[in-house]
Amino acid sequence: MVVIDGMSLRQIAELLGVSAMTVQRRVKLGLNTIADELKATQPDA
Repeated sequence: MVVIDGMSLRQIAELLGVSAMTVQRRVKLGLNTIADELKATQPDA
């Protein structure tokens, strides 16, 4: 929602009924997970 839809953390928090801090943490966790998965698919340089 943040990246694709351009929504603010506050907008997403209101939509989901959670705090903006919770949204921020979840976004960070999700991005870190994606980064880790991408690193795992790359051959060692």
